[in-house]
Amino acid sequence: MLTPANKSINNCQFHAFLRDEQYIVTDAFSRRIQSVKTNDDLIIKRVDDRPDMTTYDIFRRKTRSDMDSDEQCRMTLLPSPVIESSSADRALTIEPVEKTWFTEAAKVSVRDRGGVEKSLGILLMVNPDNVHLIKHYLCMEDSPEQQPEQYPEQYPEQQEEGIFQLLEMLPATCRQHHLYSHYGIKGLPKPAAGVDVSVASDSDPTLGHWPLLDGLGEKYITPVSGLLKNVLQDISSLTGTIASMHEQGVAHGDIRLKNLRIIDGQLGPGNTERFSVVGECSGTRQSGEKRFIFYNNAWHAPELRFPGAYAGTRAGFASWQYVAASKEGDIWSYGLLLAVMICHITGGEEVLCKAGILQQSLADYMKSSNLYKSDDVDRAVANEAAAIQKAGYGTRYLSEPKGLLKLNLPTMKKAVSGAVETELSDGDKKKLCQLVALVERCTDIDPKQRPTAKKVLEGLYVIMEKKAKGRLRN
Repeated sequence: MLTPANKSINNCQFHAFLRDEQYIVTDAFSRRIQSVKTNDDLIIKRVDDRPDMTTYDIFRRKTRSDMDSDEQCRMTLLPSPVIESSSADRALTIEPVEKTWFTEAAKVSVRDRGGVEKSLGILLMVNPDNVHLIKHYLCMEDSPEQQPEQYPEQYPEQQEEGIFQLLEMLPATCRQHHLYSHYGIKGLPKPAAGVDVSVASDSDPTLGHWPLLDGLGEKYITPVSGLLKNVLQDISSLTGTIASMHEQGVAHGDIRLKNLRIIDGQLGPGNTERFSVVGECSGTRQSGEKRFIFYNNAWHAPELRFPGAYAGTRAGFASWQYVAASKEGDIWSYGLLLAVMICHITGGEEVLCKAGILQQSLADYMKSSNLYKSDDVDRAVANEAAAIQKAGYGTRYLSEPKGLLKLNLPTMKKAVSGAVETELSDGDKKKLCQLVALVERCTDIDPKQRPTAKKVLEGLYVIMEKKAKGRLRN
């Protein structure tokens, strides 16, 4: 549950934010502070109790197998989207604009006495819709047979579990400042210009330590077919960012269409909580040496989704395994992303289908190689189907009959009024086939056979008929 950080930092340290408009989490924290012994493995301490926000220091000792070090963070609960500034003539406004499962992005602005509003940057906060403490309380509030005030007394265990579930969500909101200041990689979201994220401002301490981001753009989706040139430019821009990360020993782990951002006109990967330092082992009180991701997502490489199966162990198809991001896994996800982008080019999906790339289901894709035993895959498919039938719900990660490409294509494509699909020239058709061949190499089921990001970038320059740059962008 950690993020890569500077080696000089002890523990996982970051500042997290959550909208707690009904003080549900605040009350839960207060009860735990009053009832739990100080030597508990989880320590929550209130450090600031302003009327417009409450801040806590949270420390959790490494006690579980899915933690690679102790964790330490500061968390601010915001009861209102409007925060009064310390200056009499200014007020901060927080406006949530976009959500993922873990986070919601919010625009932070300051408005002076004259009504002039200035944008300060983007704040990533925990998505309250998926915080169990809040969800369970609101469900009981809507239930006529249970009163909300009965929740803490009747369900102490559920409340305790809810606090730990919230802690699992916190790292998704953190900022890895060293990725920008130490590595200086372009194409990644970075701290907003002019906002001091390390020292509180004398004129407005409200902003002290607030990790505001700059350049969190709209999600990239090509709305018009036939834009081969645009796709090539964008994918090469993204590849340069990934290659720079890989060269410096950092993997992303969550490369997919939904997470792409436009940062200063540069296409790059968002969701920075997925980053991992590659090739490092976890260590006590050393933050950032390993980052875990869930394996069972349709855009993750098979060896990340089923690490035990790839290693030939019995536990290969157990649910909810954790694994660190890897360069090879990034390349597989990148290849799948490129395939999705190709489908927005005139005739692109047809070329992919004709070549048979990513058309198989995950189970068939795995069985077609020599890396997974067919009997083990079939047994896992049967177990998955039986578990879903018994529970009455579930997701078919292995037994889903859809091809891998279909699983990742957006459900709807935005159409532009008056747009006309144009036939590709012979030269563009050749480039399209070259891109499809690149997808095939990147999504090789054997990680050892996939090209490096640097090789992919060089291949793109050949397709674009451009000279490769002497060094990677940083």
